[in-house]
Amino acid sequence: MRKKISRRDFLKVSGAGLASAGMAGLAGLPGAAEAKPKTIAAKKAYLPKVKGPRVVVVGAGTAGLTIAKYLKKENSKFDVVLVEKRSSYTSCFTSNLWYADVINLEFLAHSFLDAAKNGGYTFFNATCTGIDRSARMVQTDQGEIAYEYLVLAPGIDYDYGRIGVKDADTEYRLRTEYPAGWIMGTEHVSIKRKVQNFKGGVFVQTVPS
Repeated sequence: MRKKISRRDFLKVSGAGLASAGMAGLAGLPGAAEAKPKTIAAKKAYLPKVKGPRVVVVGAGTAGLTIAKYLKKENSKFDVVLVEKRSSYTSCFTSNLWYADVINLEFLAHSFLDAAKNGGYTFFNATCTGIDRSARMVQTDQGEIAYEYLVLAPGIDYDYGRIGVKDADTEYRLRTEYPAGWIMGTEHVSIKRKVQNFKGGVFVQTVPS
């Protein structure tokens, strides 16, 4: 004999079925077209409270570090935030001296945190992903930063196309086997290893485009 389902049990079963079907199951119902997805508020960067006109400097190479330092030095009321994707700074200017063991590695490597503390500004370790100039907002992978003034100091990059490199395989080989030593600290390590393992002949090091 088939068990009779009560009205209450029927509503429970049908309600569970609709829930599992999700929005796809509700798409054909009256009024479903008017339903709009909720807008998710943008994440704000986790930074100290603004204490003055905020200046965001994107990029902590030579230019960015210098600008952040002297902006704060010349106007202490500025709330300077330095945004940089790297966690530490490696100087390229005197790296040749390290290849020859004239200086040690600590002379080339510098702490962004120590520089920020000494300069009185804020270091924010994040990657800039976009800029909304109308809203005065810098977008990063760690949240948005509102600004009143913006400085873009992204630094340099290699342009292999200008020296005749047209394919990705050749460019990758040059980057890995013959690093220029202008950007990443690992490039310096690779070049020094080449110098130390050099057995004789002519060693050419030139400035890239």
